[in-house]
Amino acid sequence: MKINYLEIKGFKSIQNVELKDVSPFMVLAGANGTGKSNFVDALAFLSKVIDMGVSKAVSEFGSIENLISPKHKAGDISYKIEFEIEEQVYQYEISIFLNNLISRISSESLKILKDGQIIFDSDKVREKLEVNQESNTSGDLIGAGLLGALGGLIWSDLKDSDQIGKDIINGVAIGIGLKLLTDKKYSSDDSFLRQNKEFQGLKNVKIFRIDPFTIKNRRSTANNPR
Repeated sequence: MKINYLEIKGFKSIQNVELKDVSPFMVLAGANGTGKSNFVDALAFLSKVIDMGVSKAVSEFGSIENLISPKHKAGDISYKIEFEIEEQVYQYEISIFLNNLISRISSESLKILKDGQIIFDSDKVREKLEVNQESNTSGDLIGAGLLGALGGLIWSDLKDSDQIGKDIINGVAIGIGLKLLTDKKYSSDDSFLRQNKEFQGLKNVKIFRIDPFTIKNRRSTANNPR
């Protein structure tokens, strides 16, 4: 996975940060309190949301007070990320609303491009599935119709896609379809990427913290044994 663009808004002290042409290896340097740790934590939070849902992700961080500015009782955290996998470009956006009563995904979208052409658009899939759902009144008909439309949509969008693209499109479309089947307003806690194994790179963000004072004390103890 090669990241081309990253934008984060609303996480702790981060109002708006953009990174373009991100290199595979990157070093953040700056004075204490300038937001380096917040930037890394923001990536970790996105990873948790995709992997386990909003509620569990918030619990992993303790509370929303550890996620948004202390000046606010509620807030939105949003991400835009563009990355490449095997010559296909993926444009993913997600907005997460947080407060003490309920936290949820307020919007989410994914576009996949190949040779500059859009071969998949999650918003269009959602719109088509919604139309199909509204045209039926029976729960069984809704389920059958949704899955039928889903299959047609997937395969019609796969003509010029390679295998990994097919797997991703299939997983995303099924995720959207299942949300519609279980809740007309979608499951606002889960990302539609959650069950998609092709996005493992977004789910596996790991943070390793090094305390310089602990290292300094250990060195001092080693150099001055009692």
